[in-house]
Amino acid sequence: MKKKLTKKPLLLSLVLSVVMIASMGLAAFAESGVVNLLPYPNGQFNKLVKYDNGKINTETVSVQGADENYKPFNFSNADEAMAVKFTGMDGVKASAKNTVENQDGVLTANNKVTIPGGLDYGPVRVQAKLPNASGWTGSIDLGLVLNPKGQTQASGATVELYKGKPSKSTEMAKYKVGSIGPKVVKSAVNYPSALDALVSVVEKIDKDGKDFNVYAKGIKIKGQPMLVNDYPNDKAWYYGVYDSNGKIKEVSKHVGAEVMNFRPGDRIVFIYGAFGDLPDQLEK
Repeated sequence: MKKKLTKKPLLLSLVLSVVMIASMGLAAFAESGVVNLLPYPNGQFNKLVKYDNGKINTETVSVQGADENYKPFNFSNADEAMAVKFTGMDGVKASAKNTVENQDGVLTANNKVTIPGGLDYGPVRVQAKLPNASGWTGSIDLGLVLNPKGQTQASGATVELYKGKPSKSTEMAKYKVGSIGPKVVKSAVNYPSALDALVSVVEKIDKDGKDFNVYAKGIKIKGQPMLVNDYPNDKAWYYGVYDSNGKIKEVSKHVGAEVMNFRPGDRIVFIYGAFGDLPDQLEK
């Protein structure tokens, strides 16, 4: 006897298909959602701040969502933006709670940062992280460039240039920096920077970038050929500022040489080599 067919297997198949399609849709949405962060406005990784070091200052930093390719991707709601964790570094303190704002259709997570008096002029950092951040993914460092109202002077550092990893055998030149002002390289920065120090002692540099985001793409030492950035062959100019004990100042890893300040006794090191050739500790 033939068994009578029912509609249950067909209905079950349809239900399973719908569930699978819905799951695929959710997975695709999750993979293409907010997994990284970008500054807002986009591209403004460093922000110039008028700083009065005789009093407490405040400044607001803002981030927006980004996808896995670091392209802007809006937070899905205010709660997602509120969940971004801000942490102040280099002497500044982030607020415990964010604010959320819709800026021209972009949902931003905003945080008011407290900058105490008595800090050096120069860059400080604020880190922003998503709750599920892992390594560089979901995390971003923003720079606040503490800029004096008037121009200041600095002296007493050394500029050292190496071809490859810093050592006695790779040293190309070493110079003592005299008293210099901030406008050796023309920018809005009102204190002498590591790039100012470099330009004050070498024969010539070729620059790229704009205002305080300018950097050296070629450097010529007297009596030697110009060495220019050659990224395809893993050769370029990198810099770091080290204290008198040869320990790198962490903030110099995250900002350009035109905003990095220096103090007497500091060692301003430029190398022509590969990414990663700069050590955290120099040889004495």
